[in-house]
Amino acid sequence: MWAVKSTAFNLNTKESSFYIKKRANARVHVLLMAAFKLKDKGAQEQDCVITNVSVSGAGITFPRIEGAMIVNGAIVQLKILIPRTVLHVSVQGEIMWAKQRTKDILAGVRFLDMISESMFQQFQKKTDKV
Repeated sequence: MWAVKSTAFNLNTKESSFYIKKRANARVHVLLMAAFKLKDKGAQEQDCVITNVSVSGAGITFPRIEGAMIVNGAIVQLKILIPRTVLHVSVQGEIMWAKQRTKDILAGVRFLDMISESMFQQFQKKTDKV
């Protein structure tokens, strides 16, 4: 069993951290821009930031939006932008946990369909060069 400390933007702050205790798939720390839309809510796409990603899920920082129900069990449609390209990956996910913070919401999202290993490597390669 291993633990990884992570936060939305500063990986060393205690207030914003969460712990990943056990993972079936390796997660990598990234800073990827994305857009999200809550499923079946008729809401417009909003920006969010992916702070860690694996083939099966991601840690995401969502903005606080009035009326947006970013809670356990909610389904979100994500468009993950691939850095330095015009490409994106679309994936649906389920909110597994959400932590309401002062200015945003930190959440763990499980992808309903895994992304391919090659796409996961593209996220990692493009982010490593930042």
